Amino acid sequence: MDVSRNREKIIVLDHYSEDGGRSYLGLEPIQNVDGKRILIRYNEDGGALKDGVIELRPGVEDISLGNSHYAQVRIGVEGSHYMKGMAVYGDKFPPGIDMIYNTNKNRDIPPDKVFKSMKEDEDNPFGATIRQRHYIDANGDRQLSALNLVGYVEGAGEEGAWSNWSRNISSQILSKQPPKLAKAQLELAASLRQDEFDEIMSLTNPSVRRKLLESFADAADADAGHLKAAALPRQATHVLLPVNTLADNEVFAPNYRDGEVVVLFRHPHGGIFEAPSLVVNNKNPEAIRMIGKDARDAVGINAKVARQLSGADFDGDAVVVIPNRDRALRTAPPLEALKDFDPQTMYRGYEGMKPISKAGKQMEMGKVSNLITDMTIQGANPNEIARAVRHSMVVIDSEKHNLNYQQSYKDNGIEQLKEKYQGAANAGASTLISRASATIWIPHRKEGQIITDPDTGKTKRVYVDPQTGDKLFTETGEVSKTKKGKLVPRVTKSTRMAETDDARKLSSGTVIESVYADYANRMKSIARKARLEALNTKDIPYSPSARKVYDNEVGSLRKKLTLAIMNKPLERQAQLLANRIVSAKKAANPEMDAADLKRLKGQALVEARNRMGANKPLIQITDREWHAIQAGAISPSFLTKILQNTDVDALKGRALPHQKIAMSPARANRAKAMLAAGNTRADIADALGVSLSVLDRVLEEG
Repeated sequence: MDVSRNREKIIVLDHYSEDGGRSYLGLEPIQNVDGKRILIRYNEDGGALKDGVIELRPGVEDISLGNSHYAQVRIGVEGSHYMKGMAVYGDKFPPGIDMIYNTNKNRDIPPDKVFKSMKEDEDNPFGATIRQRHYIDANGDRQLSALNLVGYVEGAGEEGAWSNWSRNISSQILSKQPPKLAKAQLELAASLRQDEFDEIMSLTNPSVRRKLLESFADAADADAGHLKAAALPRQATHVLLPVNTLADNEVFAPNYRDGEVVVLFRHPHGGIFEAPSLVVNNKNPEAIRMIGKDARDAVGINAKVARQLSGADFDGDAVVVIPNRDRALRTAPPLEALKDFDPQTMYRGYEGMKPISKAGKQMEMGKVSNLITDMTIQGANPNEIARAVRHSMVVIDSEKHNLNYQQSYKDNGIEQLKEKYQGAANAGASTLISRASATIWIPHRKEGQIITDPDTGKTKRVYVDPQTGDKLFTETGEVSKTKKGKLVPRVTKSTRMAETDDARKLSSGTVIESVYADYANRMKSIARKARLEALNTKDIPYSPSARKVYDNEVGSLRKKLTLAIMNKPLERQAQLLANRIVSAKKAANPEMDAADLKRLKGQALVEARNRMGANKPLIQITDREWHAIQAGAISPSFLTKILQNTDVDALKGRALPHQKIAMSPARANRAKAMLAAGNTRADIADALGVSLSVLDRVLEEG
């Protein structure tokens, strides 16, 4: 039993220490700062106007941002507390002060209540995954910085990280816009998928084609559930920073043209009254000093505009910025019923009130977000929308500020709104937009079904219905035991869209839902088609004569495959170690919610791979080796293993017909249409998955 529980410790003895003194998740002891170096700027002093911003004195080594203008950080204070927010350079500091912490709290709140208390967990003292950074001091020695960047992936939390976020438009935003606009962007997304399918079908190597078709089918199915549309021209995500010398209708946005109109959207998005329409002003001196003219992914707004963005602050909140040249995007002024509404004042928790958990808050937020979406789609009036939005504002701050969300539920008549727009007080989502990704639990199953060949009498497992292209499953009938020892049927988590053959079944009948249903069904259809094509794709026959001709190349491929496979034991060890870390953390924190658990798993796996040296080398295929593959010099099973250990997308260029350049005619026409619609070259290249040089060559030829 002890051996089974500690499998990750069974390794080859080749070194003394596997972590160099680091913690479970690879952290060195936090570099804390002295509280005397920090000035708290309270609400009365203007702190609320920059709530969440940490201003740093320039030129101080241990808090330097390096080459960045801004970063999302956590800073330990005296070993017991920490500051969280966006770090930027400031310009006015009293003597002895290196950091100014801006807060919306009043002066009667002591520092230990302004700062966050550190968690009793050396691996996660800030309640967030972080990366530590180092610097070289004046003596040339390497030192640990006091700035801890948010996110375990390299580059996360730093300038440039937000520009890498998805450029699709969520249904939460687009479903509240005119159906005509939604249809155009969904059709563009579907057309891009169709272009990708056509390109895969043109590949000359059947094994590569089949592998890409299989992954493509899964991606198309996912599209049907996520309901994300193609981005609008020059759409991008930016992090918010405060510039209170800007007017209420202005935004500092160096990635956009001075004087053009842009619309800002933030999640959760209640309605178009939370989407300010602003004029770009890139000449503001305060913004130029703090953010910089060349900032890659930040915009500046004043605190009033931030409040319109469903109460955004400046500790890392991000927005989607979309130019609105043709006024295609609808916006509206803030709802009067939300004016001056302060959830923290009106719904402060009472003594002895049981606080909501993080998981509970997320569940309640999901309920009210779905309600707002359903109400908007079904034409609720502004006063009704305001009631639901007020409740959402209480819920979103309920955990952080211990608010009485249950009283808000009663005061805002949420039960009556649910009955009217969702059918019952205890009902859930009622429109396709909110129901598509809703979780449902189905009987536990495994992929494939066992069938018997009528001619041979032999049985085999089939994974795809050869008539429809649908995936096949078999219910296992397994049971599991509850904490109380009761046996219950084992279930599997899925979504309503994934278990629906026709998306229209999820619709309440509105026009916008019909637009999304057509898109979802189109994605489901192309996924089925891709699976059928993969099912009917046969491998290149093995050729003994080609094997002799390409003997050296086959040998080279075998050596490369062996090297790649050698990583598997290390990867297994890394997985075991990561699972052990996660189990220990879950045992110490049984209330951990799904979001925290996901972050923990990612960080644990990164650290475990670093410790075990699990770094899978991808097979690089030479021209001669590709010729050997094309000639049938290796068996189909050998080729399958090669494809599992190489960058298959990189092979697409080799597997395209020789007469093709790097873009199909359909994609070339798509590029020209997108350019005419106002997309930048960079946006088009990103959407089509080609380089700028290839795109320029195609555009010049056309």
